[in-house]
Amino acid sequence: MSLEIRRASAADLDAIDQVEQQSFSGEKFSRRQLRYLLTQAQAATWLAFSEELAVGYCIGLLPHISRPARLYSLAVLPVGRGQGIGSALIQQFIDTAMTRGYQRARLEVSEKNTIARRLYEQQGFADIKTLPDYYQPGEHGLRMQRFLAC
Repeated sequence: MSLEIRRASAADLDAIDQVEQQSFSGEKFSRRQLRYLLTQAQAATWLAFSEELAVGYCIGLLPHISRPARLYSLAVLPVGRGQGIGSALIQQFIDTAMTRGYQRARLEVSEKNTIARRLYEQQGFADIKTLPDYYQPGEHGLRMQRFLAC
């Protein structure tokens, strides 16, 4: 499998939306939200391709430098899972945050999503806070953080 990761632009909205729709069964970003993240937010988005097919994306929020960078969304098509695509996308986010001088990176994940939690732990993130009812009543979230060596 050849993997190419590049910075996404507004022209990639269809591809990112398609990955979003095929990756999640519950709450999803709307096209409008994705367009905003691609064009107006203090964010960076990366798109992963395998054999010219978009197989994953990562959105990182990059607020004022005094705040942590935030891994806002990560999605990999079911066909691409377990192949290192998620790790490669996270690394793009981390590299960008470090280059821009961020000291910390954070994310939120469902307490029940053990596969994603394991991936984030492998990338150096650790639990720092439980977020009761973060996703919906009874579905708690976890805030995870990684310190960045700049």
